[in-house]
Amino acid sequence: DVGATFSDEGIASFEAWVGETSGSTLQQVCSQDQSLSTSYHQFDVYGETEGYMTLVFLEMFEQGPVLSSVVLFTWILSMVNAMQNIGIFVVSVALQHSRASPMLRLETVLKHSKCFAVMEIPTLRVAWIIFVGFLQLAVACTLMINGALWIVQTTHNTELFLNTLALS
Repeated sequence: DVGATFSDEGIASFEAWVGETSGSTLQQVCSQDQSLSTSYHQFDVYGETEGYMTLVFLEMFEQGPVLSSVVLFTWILSMVNAMQNIGIFVVSVALQHSRASPMLRLETVLKHSKCFAVMEIPTLRVAWIIFVGFLQLAVACTLMINGALWIVQTTHNTELFLNTLALS
């Protein structure tokens, strides 16, 4: 579990492991020696951390945080776009509201075209669409927040891309 590995307890466990482990084992873990006979978890976590913290862009920025920032920014923009589409739909339906209309009225836009326009929408349908729009906004906000938390906790660069695809 990524959260447990990099939690305060996980870090304290690694500090205790460093204090109790021989220098040769520490050297093998830190040099990513494939012939290591013990400490596989530490070997894996060290490799993961080293890959996440690799310097990029003229050796000024760490790869993981830069990638996380880009993915997080893209995710938030995607969710804001979804919320904007929900808002536009609800507002456009509300603008076509007609209290006098007992039913939905459609009109043909062009005589020989299959296009039509919604001219009047009754009150009950508008109320239903507003209710569903609020539900969709609640789901989108929940996804945006929890998805962002998931992205921020991801420490494998490949998992970061896969999580982004899964969230999309």
